[in-house]
Amino acid sequence: QEVALGTDPGNPDSDGDGFNDLADTSPLTVNANIFWAGVQHLTDSTGSEFDSLDLGIQKADNTSLGGLTATVTGPNGFSYTFTAADLRSWAPGQVALWKTYDSLNPLQTGTYTFTVTDSLGGSVSQADLHVGPQAVAVVDNNLMHNYRRADGSYLFNWASVPSVDRTYYYRFRIYDSPTAEVPVYSGQRDLDTYEVVPAGVLTDGQTYYARVETYEAGTFDLVKNRSRSAAYTFTPQVGDPDSPFIKVQMVNVKKSDGSRVVKMVLDVQDESLLTVAKVETLYTFDLINDFDGTKLVKELDPTSVTTGQPYLFHIFAGGVDYYQFASLTNVVDYQIPDSATCQVEDIGNGSYRFSWAPIAQPVPLWYRVRVTNTSSGATYTSSWVDQSSLDIPDTEMTAALGTGSRSWQVQVADSNDSST
Repeated sequence: QEVALGTDPGNPDSDGDGFNDLADTSPLTVNANIFWAGVQHLTDSTGSEFDSLDLGIQKADNTSLGGLTATVTGPNGFSYTFTAADLRSWAPGQVALWKTYDSLNPLQTGTYTFTVTDSLGGSVSQADLHVGPQAVAVVDNNLMHNYRRADGSYLFNWASVPSVDRTYYYRFRIYDSPTAEVPVYSGQRDLDTYEVVPAGVLTDGQTYYARVETYEAGTFDLVKNRSRSAAYTFTPQVGDPDSPFIKVQMVNVKKSDGSRVVKMVLDVQDESLLTVAKVETLYTFDLINDFDGTKLVKELDPTSVTTGQPYLFHIFAGGVDYYQFASLTNVVDYQIPDSATCQVEDIGNGSYRFSWAPIAQPVPLWYRVRVTNTSSGATYTSSWVDQSSLDIPDTEMTAALGTGSRSWQVQVADSNDSST
């Protein structure tokens, strides 16, 4: 898409010299680009709630505002000018500013406009809508674990927060003191309940403080509500054990006949090393009869499981105990896909197109195809997609299924990550 000179909000001609800022050989004295700007409702680890004005600015010297002025205007004449006390040196070339308002002085809902003005009077602005402030459940730092992997990286995992009607996103951050506000490591917002921190980020023998933030959306501009956990304290050591877990899962399943079960899944790197595998207070896996060829799977009567409660998966392998949490959310009654709408088409390029009628629900849904060899029982399972059709190469299916007659079904989930 082409835009007229100076009209692109992401790359304006701030000083009016005929060159867009990113190509200007003689830019403004102070660069005033906005990295992020928004109003968010925060729930902290104590359960207290705050409203927060958050602004990120591109600036070579990230230790002060210098010649910049940063202001926010909002409903009913609201106005605030950021001060040096609000500033944090976030990253090279980035200044972060935030101002919080407690529950006794909440921000009114409505549109807030963030404006950054430079020493020559040039300015850039960005607006955000503050709507629907509400508390977000906090990740329990007592349900976090860390493991050292063979390559020196660290794996952290935690229990997801239960929700009836939302899919939450998580971001994992590490700080070098319990009061630090700028992290030494920050992950991405995603659906995973684990984070792998690359080798070389952490120093053996130094104490760190990790927190998990929970968001209602995966990108900053869409986030309205979030929470932050209490600090999880850890000190990396060369002798820290590795984690054999690949995934653990507890999920409500509605079968094609309408019946319901709770399915528990425990998948580790090498099941042959397991001595004991159990879900504390709930079930001990039969290492032979519950093994489906790739993982341990057990279906339970839903009345035997408590929704919203974190369950501790505990294995004993190679003389070491390992732990990981999973929670069961409340049941949501999604429609069963109508098999009458399911079609398979040979599209002539060595692939088959599977299609079905999508399900109408107020939350995002993902679909996957499971194909079964009707003679051998072997199965092929696709990845999750957020669409109602999927092309699968026949070579992929044949490698898993062999030859012979096949049947298939479409499965539906409210997350494309097994841990959530």
